[in-house]
Amino acid sequence: MATVTAPSPSSMPLNKSAGLAVSHQAGNSAFRSSLAKHVPLPPIPTAPQGPNTAEGETREKDGRAERRNPFLMPPESELFTLRERQRREAREQRAEQRKLKVHEKSTYTSRLNAKNAALRKTVMSPPPESGAGGRGTGRDEGEERGVSEDTDFLLTTTRDRRLEKEDITSYVNRKREMFLVQYALGVKRDEIRKLEEIAMAEEQKLVAAERYLKESAEMFDEFVKENDKNASEAVRMAEAATKAKLEKTSEIKRLNSQLMAIKNEISRNNETLAELRSCQTFLHSLSPQEWQDKVRAADKKARKSVEIAEDGPLPERGGAGRTPLVRVTDEECRLFFTSPSQLLQLFSELEEQNLSLIQNSQETEELLEDLRQTHKETGHTL
Repeated sequence: MATVTAPSPSSMPLNKSAGLAVSHQAGNSAFRSSLAKHVPLPPIPTAPQGPNTAEGETREKDGRAERRNPFLMPPESELFTLRERQRREAREQRAEQRKLKVHEKSTYTSRLNAKNAALRKTVMSPPPESGAGGRGTGRDEGEERGVSEDTDFLLTTTRDRRLEKEDITSYVNRKREMFLVQYALGVKRDEIRKLEEIAMAEEQKLVAAERYLKESAEMFDEFVKENDKNASEAVRMAEAATKAKLEKTSEIKRLNSQLMAIKNEISRNNETLAELRSCQTFLHSLSPQEWQDKVRAADKKARKSVEIAEDGPLPERGGAGRTPLVRVTDEECRLFFTSPSQLLQLFSELEEQNLSLIQNSQETEELLEDLRQTHKETGHTL
């Protein structure tokens, strides 16, 4: 810590120094009152001083308001008091350091770093946020906090510091710089507020977009589910149609096979019928001529009755129209032979007749051959 040497009475008269201090104080107070209209200045208290002398105690009680200004030069008498107080504080610190243990002691570098860290934390700490209605008057409150909330910082930086004599121009320039810094800080806070509002609006848009995307995803999921349901229903219907088609195809194949079997049966029955008709014709040819004439007369009579029934009214055709047909069919199926023994007997008789005819024909041929030979011999003779 730098020590301050007080000027000797021979180098500077007392009345002259007092006049300079009074004039400097008056100018500072006037400038402070004029500048307070534009930039509010905080009250900056000075460090407490120890009551070593009665004069220091009296000045501390009477001029407390004046000593709050760090830009005022302290009186010459206080320089010695400040030096003694600094020495006393140093002795007390050394005594306290001696009482501490080895691991609890600190060096000058660690104390300086701690002090700088405290100052840095005070400077970089964010201002306290306002309540619900704090956004309306954010600029005015920011301008007021720009000076009033840094009181601890000013106290810490100006305590135990040697105050150099400063003229009014440098003071005004410093205040101008402070005002410009405060103005820039207010503008930056307004920009930060605007950016926060823009960020909040963008966040709301983002939330709305997320909600829209979520609704779209839900609608798409519902569409996919409905599409899957329709696809499964279509597949089920296609499977049912395919199954029905296969059943119809198998039914058609079965009916075609039955139709082919029926056609084969019909063809076999037709062949059998043709064979039976040939047999019937053969049996009719073997029947006696009187029976054949009788059957032909009965058939002619039945056909006439059928023609008369077909030419009659419709009600009469419904009941008895089919009876002659059945009777004709039965009559057509009638045969002279009623048992196979009759055929065997007939065949045996025909066979005997054939044998006799064959024998007669052979005898006739022999006789004819003899006649031809006789005729031939007679012709040669002649």
